[in-house]
Amino acid sequence: MRYNNEMNVITTFAGDNALDEALDAVDNTPYDGSGTLTGAALQFAADNLLTEAASRRAEVPLVVVVFTDGASNDDVTAGAAALAASGGNIIAVGIGEGVDRVELASISATNVYGASFADLEGNVLDQVIALACADVDECATENGGCSDVCTNTGGSFYCSCSGEGMALSDDLRTCVPADTLANINECAILNGGCSHGCEDTVAGYNCTCPAGLYLGANGLSCYDVNECLGEPCSHGCVNTVGGFFCECPPTHYLTDSGLTCAARASGGDCGAGFSPHGTSCMQVNPNLLDYASASAACIAAGGRLASVSSDSAAYHVGSLVGAGSAWVGLDNLGGAGFVFSDGNAAVNVSGEGGCGAVSAGAVGAQGCAVAMASVCETVRSTGVVFFSRTWGTGAQGVLYFPTGASSATIVFPAPVRSVVSWFGSVVERPNSRSVTIAQNFIESISSGGQAEFVFEFASSSFADYNVSVN
Repeated sequence: MRYNNEMNVITTFAGDNALDEALDAVDNTPYDGSGTLTGAALQFAADNLLTEAASRRAEVPLVVVVFTDGASNDDVTAGAAALAASGGNIIAVGIGEGVDRVELASISATNVYGASFADLEGNVLDQVIALACADVDECATENGGCSDVCTNTGGSFYCSCSGEGMALSDDLRTCVPADTLANINECAILNGGCSHGCEDTVAGYNCTCPAGLYLGANGLSCYDVNECLGEPCSHGCVNTVGGFFCECPPTHYLTDSGLTCAARASGGDCGAGFSPHGTSCMQVNPNLLDYASASAACIAAGGRLASVSSDSAAYHVGSLVGAGSAWVGLDNLGGAGFVFSDGNAAVNVSGEGGCGAVSAGAVGAQGCAVAMASVCETVRSTGVVFFSRTWGTGAQGVLYFPTGASSATIVFPAPVRSVVSWFGSVVERPNSRSVTIAQNFIESISSGGQAEFVFEFASSSFADYNVSVN
């Protein structure tokens, strides 16, 4: 929950609380309102969120972390007592110089301090994890009740037998001769202590590992195999838990082999002879042709005469043409008014003639029989993202917008956080796997039509070819 003068419940124990949904709930927590009623918030949590009626499970340890960056506007004594009565492990975290340390100590004797919110991902987080997840070594007390070997695990323990021909009896604590026992499925108890797979046998069990992991010397824990050490990729290789993936520089693409990168035909996602300008791939045809022939030549090249239906598109086309003149996708051949090649109607087209051209940066009408150069474009039906660089915890990307679009939604294959854009603005972040970036006229002409962004991987890394754009 989040609180100020009001209590805002983000999620409860009754919810599904899948990892992605929990991260999304935190990412979408509003930062608004005013006031700091910490005492009321503690009481509200104890009464409404930490009870059996609110789906709290009695057999599961309860950890409550209270964050505050200032002194409360009300008395915290009663609320702190109610919170303590819940029986949970209460951790009070104070951030910044405005924290009242006496008040924080009254909330809980377990305190953590951070100089700023930036510390939450460093020292503060490490302390909270250590306090919340402290393990009890059951083997330290009477050997956990085991007659032979006791092995402590995170949150539990298990017994085993070191002597040859010995096995655990039905109580799973006492070692007896194995030939006196019926088979016991050790895997049914704490997965046999195995970190991953457990395979029961007549006289014991074996731990197993999935592909991409190997069994460690303790016979229980699986560890990742770093496939990248074998240099399977032609360019970049990123190791992941249980696997790996290859990545390519922006000038290359990954072939169907999944291992080899091949050079792109041109810049961005453009075909041979075209290059990215604005929101499409363009080329200037220098041959002097009339409008109909220029249009046919563009179609033969796999595109169309370039549309200039937006100010930014007109700017990018004009920049390509320079001081000269060239046909663009604009005409009144149907006699019902000028229409751009993208189907949008044009108004207030100046000049004489039924076909459109860019001349010295300005769009106007020309006689369709005039011979001049032309600008062709191929349409980008969906946007595309290329990573310009990556590192262990994040990546920097370039967003090529769909043709004619001033915004696009990037969909990531795994959760990400801290998305920051330039030559564009983040306008919507509905969840941890998607972000919408918009670009205005100034940003478009400053960047050539592409937006750039940087982000952090929230859980696992991935390649740019697994990112989609809507």
